[in-house]
Amino acid sequence: MTLRAAAAAVRVVPQLDERTVDRVFAVLAGWLMTGVFLDAWAHISGLPDSFWTPWHGVLYSGLASCGLFLVAARYAHRGARPILVAGYDLSLVGFAIGALGGIADAIWHTVFGVEFDIEAAVSPSHLMIAAGILLVVTGPLRAAWDRRSFGLPAALGTVYGLSIITVLVDYANPFADAFGAKGSPSLTNVGRIDETSALFAFVVYAALLSGFLVLLLRRVEIAAPWLGAIAGLNMAAMVWVNGPLHAYALGTLFSVALASAVLIALAATWLRPSRSRPSELRAFAFLVPALPYAAYAIAIALAFGTVWTPTFWGGLIAMGGLAGLLISALAIER
Repeated sequence: MTLRAAAAAVRVVPQLDERTVDRVFAVLAGWLMTGVFLDAWAHISGLPDSFWTPWHGVLYSGLASCGLFLVAARYAHRGARPILVAGYDLSLVGFAIGALGGIADAIWHTVFGVEFDIEAAVSPSHLMIAAGILLVVTGPLRAAWDRRSFGLPAALGTVYGLSIITVLVDYANPFADAFGAKGSPSLTNVGRIDETSALFAFVVYAALLSGFLVLLLRRVEIAAPWLGAIAGLNMAAMVWVNGPLHAYALGTLFSVALASAVLIALAATWLRPSRSRPSELRAFAFLVPALPYAAYAIAIALAFGTVWTPTFWGGLIAMGGLAGLLISALAIER
C-alpha cells in the first residue's frame, strides 16, 4: 500500500471523541459486568468452581478489553487535546488493581482452595478484584460528573458501580430471597429468613441505593426516568443472580423491580430533587427505598402470603426510608 493510499484509509476512519469513548467503554464495561454476574450466579448455583472457569474467562477478558481500550485511548488525541478525560484516570488504576487481584486470586485458590457462600464475598483476593472493577466500570460516571451532564453511558456506569457492590454484599440484599414469604424453601434455614438478618439486608441496601442516587443528584441534573432505570436494573440483576435460591419467586421479584423503577421515577418527577432543593432531595432519599419496600411487601403477601406481621413489614419500610434519609443528611450540604 502506498503512503497516499494509507493516508486515505486513515482519513475514512471516524475520529474518536469523548462521547464515543463513553459509549464504547460502557459496552466494554458491560462485557466485564456480564462476567461478574455469571461468576456470582455460578457460585450461588453451586457449580463446580476453580480459577479456570468459563465465567472467569468472560470476566477477565472483559477486564482486559477495558484496559486495552483505556490504554489506547490514553495516547490518542483529537487535535492537541487528549480524548480520555480525567474521569477515566481512576479506571486505569482500577484495571491495574483488578489485574493484580486476578493473579492474587489464582494464587489464593491454589494455596487455600475455592471459597463458597460468605467466604467468597470476603476473600481478600475477591475484594481486591471488586475494588479494581468498581474503579474501572464507573469511568463514564466520573466523566459525566466532571462535565455535569448525564446520559446513557453515565447511567450504565452507575448501574455497574452499584451492582458490583450489591453483588459483593449479596448476603445483605432483599432481592437475594423472597423474604417473609410463606412456604419459602429458606424457611428451614433460620440464618436466611429470621427477622434480624432481613432487617440488616433491607437497611444496608437502602443506604447503598439512596447513597448512589443522592450523590449523583448533588452534582448533576438527572431526568426522572434515568433514576428509576438505575434502581430497577440493579434490582432485576440481583433477582437474576440469586435465581437458583428462589426460582419459585422470580416472576414476583422481577415485578417488584419493574414497579420500583416506575415508583422511583414518579417520585423524582413529583419532587424534582436537586442540590438546590435540599428538602425535596431528602424526601426523595427517604422514598427511594421506602417505595420499593412497600411494593415488595405487597407483592410477597399477595403472591405467597407472609409469615411476618404488618408491624414488622411496616418497620422494614420505615427503617429503609430512615437509612436513606440519614445518608442524605451526610451527603447534602446546608
